[in-house]
Amino acid sequence: MKARHNCILHMIRSARSACNFTMTPPRGKPPAMKALALLLYAMGNVSFGSIARILGVSDVAVLNWVRDEARKLPEPSTKAEVVVVTLDEMWRFCKKKTEKLWLWRAYDPIARRTIAWVLGRRDDATCQKLLDKIGLEGKTFVTDDWRAITPHP
Repeated sequence: MKARHNCILHMIRSARSACNFTMTPPRGKPPAMKALALLLYAMGNVSFGSIARILGVSDVAVLNWVRDEARKLPEPSTKAEVVVVTLDEMWRFCKKKTEKLWLWRAYDPIARRTIAWVLGRRDDATCQKLLDKIGLEGKTFVTDDWRAITPHP
């Protein structure tokens, strides 16, 4: 009981006395370090892990710095209707080596998905079937410069 009484008295005396603060170093990393991390990331050649090793911080810290700066950026000025489409063709044997079956594919590299596909020969007609499926309006096409694909878009 006496120990508890002494503890309460100590708390009352401490509350009445002036608060004493110690000088502690500021939290966080210097702005110059964050700027260097953003510069390395923006160059496009350095991963979060590599930047973290160079600066002696965690890769999550670098990720958070990049996200914080990205949130401050204005919205992109490109139209939402602009779509990048990769057109490619690939072949397979069908029963014999002399009978090739071509798969034409329209691929969205940003969403990482196939938009449309057509089976047929490697000719203008099959390419046109694929282009009719996806349409030409508002799309930017990336191809391997094959003659059937190049003139259409």
